[in-house]
Amino acid sequence: MNKKLLKLCISIGVLCGIIFISSGNVQAKNQNYYVNGSTLTVTGKIPKNAKFKNAGKIKKVVVKKGVKKLPIEPFKSCKKVKVLEVPGDLKFYESYYTHYYPITVNMVKFNSPLTSEKMVCYYKTKTYKVSSKDKKYKSFKGIIYTKNGKKFVAMPTEMKKLTIRKGCKIIDVSGMTYECNNYAKYNDCDDEGEDTSCKKLKKIVLPSSVSKYVGNVEFNHIIQDAKVVMKNKKLKHDSIQVLFNFLGKDKFFSTLKKYIIKKGDFYIYNKSILVGYTGCMSVVNIPEGVKYGICQALGKPYATYVVYDPTYAMIKKVNFPSSYKGKKSDIWKKNKDCYDFNNEIVKCDPKLFKIERELYYCKHYKSKKVKFVATNDCIMSFDTGGGIKVYDINGNLLPDASYYSIKLKEGESFTVQVPGDKFFKKYDFFEIGEVEMKLYNQKNIFEFTDTYDELIIGTGEPQYWNFSVKKQRAYVSLVFGENITGKKINVNVKLQKKENNKWSDVTHNIGNWEENKKLIECELPKGEYRVYLESPLDSQYEINTHLYGINRTPICKDRGKAADISGNDYNEFRFSYNDGKDAWFKLKNNKKKKIIISINSIWDGKVKAEVFKKGNNVAEKTVTLDCTNQPDKSISKSITIDKGEYYLRIQREDVLDYTKVGIEQNSIK
Repeated sequence: MNKKLLKLCISIGVLCGIIFISSGNVQAKNQNYYVNGSTLTVTGKIPKNAKFKNAGKIKKVVVKKGVKKLPIEPFKSCKKVKVLEVPGDLKFYESYYTHYYPITVNMVKFNSPLTSEKMVCYYKTKTYKVSSKDKKYKSFKGIIYTKNGKKFVAMPTEMKKLTIRKGCKIIDVSGMTYECNNYAKYNDCDDEGEDTSCKKLKKIVLPSSVSKYVGNVEFNHIIQDAKVVMKNKKLKHDSIQVLFNFLGKDKFFSTLKKYIIKKGDFYIYNKSILVGYTGCMSVVNIPEGVKYGICQALGKPYATYVVYDPTYAMIKKVNFPSSYKGKKSDIWKKNKDCYDFNNEIVKCDPKLFKIERELYYCKHYKSKKVKFVATNDCIMSFDTGGGIKVYDINGNLLPDASYYSIKLKEGESFTVQVPGDKFFKKYDFFEIGEVEMKLYNQKNIFEFTDTYDELIIGTGEPQYWNFSVKKQRAYVSLVFGENITGKKINVNVKLQKKENNKWSDVTHNIGNWEENKKLIECELPKGEYRVYLESPLDSQYEINTHLYGINRTPICKDRGKAADISGNDYNEFRFSYNDGKDAWFKLKNNKKKKIIISINSIWDGKVKAEVFKKGNNVAEKTVTLDCTNQPDKSISKSITIDKGEYYLRIQREDVLDYTKVGIEQNSIK
């Protein structure tokens, strides 16, 4: 073979080799990823519209160290991925919000140290493998622990049986459910907690070495399907509190039943920690020997927004033993809102317009009669959930009804007989009776200051609805709402003003009830007012009231006088009847990052929001908020804007109703 032919063959061979290698490892200029066989390697930032070659055949994804943030959209097509090798500080996101990796995998391997345990909440996987160079954490059988192995940190989401290694002393309960991680502890996570939670978990085995539980996680329904085996019964009260919050009452008692004794009406863990009470006495005497108590021991709610347990609602006083060492206010604070059948006599305070609560009672009060005594002249109208017997001031049994009206003078009373066994319900591990009873003092109706839908129960006598105009002027409107009784109602309505301690009519309206009929609509100067209502005995209907001060935050009807809301996290504006259809606002985004304007509307109609850039008369973005078919008559939508100066116009469809609009501004992280 001559030299020229040899050189040509060598050149062709080299070229074919380059082409062959390039076919497996393709990387264009400025493209921070490449596919080699079934492995995808990411070396830097990638756009959310990136398309991976042969995405359906990719089985392994490797993200190089230094990459801190990636969009999830390109990875959704890689449905056969089994292994992820990623940095310990990598975050995924979708539409500016943090998000979990979209595909469930067999293993997540961290190639750099975890910056914190929260990074694990971005993955749905069967096992974890922590980097050998991580100085804080390590993995054992796919589970993450602290480096010394003494604290459990997190389990894989797809694990069915969680067996904590022997020698582990501390359990962070938040590592057993990512639903709680996302909502409560790890604020960086999005609200996709339900999708990333440990749904397959069926059994938890906790060795005798575990002596402490930590984590501020409230009850999670996922744990209800898992069997919990605990081998250490010597736990301190702070760990018992964590377990009760995490497991919930029923699961807590079923898991620790071997270590809980019942002493009278009290449930006590390890002879010293009060964990439950099934009595219904107004004075509770905690037994001697009890040193601590979880905050729910007597039924007190764990969070302020949770309603009282029926047991707690009955307690008037708690006597603690000399052995008690815990903070007493953790389990008992005087219950000012308690209103129940625990007393045989209940005073009807005419200053209170409405008492609307569930009234609880226990075995000591079954079929007992309770007397309601008026402290002043009043008309008590009330409706119930049924089951009670009502006696008038002369002791005569009244016919069964869903509502009653009883006129009382000071010192007079009516009597209610509490139901018996038929109305007892099971609350967790004890039984208690319940009657829903709503009491209304119909002589002096509740003072209104803003917007209400109020139930009126007619008495056949005048009823008064007091209010004050404390600013220079105010706008007031009363509109008929729903007719509860369905009968024809003739209503006499007067708006009266108090001058020199005398009431004089401002306006007067009389006629039959008609839904959405306006009764009163006018502007009022500063002063004391009342609405005079007269309607037939036991008629029930609603009145929608609106009271707006004229001197409130201005709503600017033209662009030139737009109210500046720049830099405000949240603004809320109210349109009253005479505010027109349009409201203009201006705002500046001086940051390099975009901001999101979230707009919410509450009313029965449509609101349109438009964004105009300064100097431009054509709206850049428009959203419509239609509350018409929303159950709670509210809806929210968002608009994203870049750096610059803008005008925001809020336009409502109809000026004949009250409208509330909230505007929230958030920088995109």
